[in-house]
Amino acid sequence: MTQTQKTTQKTKTTATNKKDRRYELAKLRQQVKACGYDYRQVRSMSRGELESILLACKDKSEKKSEKKSEKKSENKSENKSEKPAENKKDDDDDLATAIAKAVQGKIQQAESSDTDRLSKLEKELSELRKKSEKRKEITVKTVKLNTGKQRNVGIQHKDFRKVVKVVAAGVPTMLVGPSGCGKTHTAAAIAEALDLTMTAVSCSSDMYKSELTGYMDAEGKYIPGSLYEPFANGGLFVLDEMDAAPAEVLVALNSAVENGYMNFPCGRVKAHDNFRVIACANTFGHGATNFYSARNQIDVATLRRYAKIQFGYDRNLEKQLITKETRDILWHLREKVEDLGARLIVSTGQGIKVDRLVEAGFSRYEAFNMLVITGADERTEKCLKDIVKLK
Repeated sequence: MTQTQKTTQKTKTTATNKKDRRYELAKLRQQVKACGYDYRQVRSMSRGELESILLACKDKSEKKSEKKSEKKSENKSENKSEKPAENKKDDDDDLATAIAKAVQGKIQQAESSDTDRLSKLEKELSELRKKSEKRKEITVKTVKLNTGKQRNVGIQHKDFRKVVKVVAAGVPTMLVGPSGCGKTHTAAAIAEALDLTMTAVSCSSDMYKSELTGYMDAEGKYIPGSLYEPFANGGLFVLDEMDAAPAEVLVALNSAVENGYMNFPCGRVKAHDNFRVIACANTFGHGATNFYSARNQIDVATLRRYAKIQFGYDRNLEKQLITKETRDILWHLREKVEDLGARLIVSTGQGIKVDRLVEAGFSRYEAFNMLVITGADERTEKCLKDIVKLK
């Protein structure tokens, strides 16, 4: 093929391509015009703009058709569901009432059986509580073993058995605990359990040695002190408030407590085999505290002669001695006083006295106010009064 033929063929192909492009462009303009555009605007647009407008129009039409189809399907489903619901409404109501009646009957049966079970459980629990609260009465052999006697001392403090064993063994015993926890009461019960006469002396800072040992009167006759009878003839000597006694009084007792003899004004006396000593104190002999400001330091030589036993409040004992209404308030007040760090005592003895005042016609609020609350600082007093009022 010659060069001229090649050029003519190229010109023919370019001409056909131009015609095709014009035709496609005209077609695009008509389609865009159908979308709602003005003819003048369409003529000024390029091929790319026309194609982008057509794509946007196609997207809009597709979305509209999807929405229409969704609405049609929803309407059909609603119509289908409404018809059977209307037809079965009566049947469903009958079925629901039948089920409700059956369930109600079962609930009533379950409730009746549950109430029976609960009542049985409550009875069992109350019996268990009574058993746990009741402390067995204590029977102790006497010191005078040759008599073969036994004494029932009833319900006592949780540490009673420990104390009575120590005392029966002939070891001087020092009970240390807060005021009103039952130290002196326990000492009296021990005297009864061991078949011993009890002699008690309450110590103070102004007491004299002669109150224990006695003295010779103007005629030369011996006047016995409180220690002579239990020491010489046997018995339990109780030194109450030991940490309030002067040092010279306690030192005078050292030989009587440990050596087995005592120099009385009438002469030297040997201790009886059944002589026993219990000392009661609020402190361990280290001196005054915030609660017990009148307490003295006790000589170490005196302290070493005693078996020291910590003696606190016993809730189980309080359950036996104090009514439930009173002890609930008592325990709540005791816990609150400890939390506040208040300078107050809430003791077993005070609970017993509250019950006595209630029997005499006072309200518990009045009784607790007189015995426990009055005298506290303003903040503590208000707090404790609120507790008693709520109870």
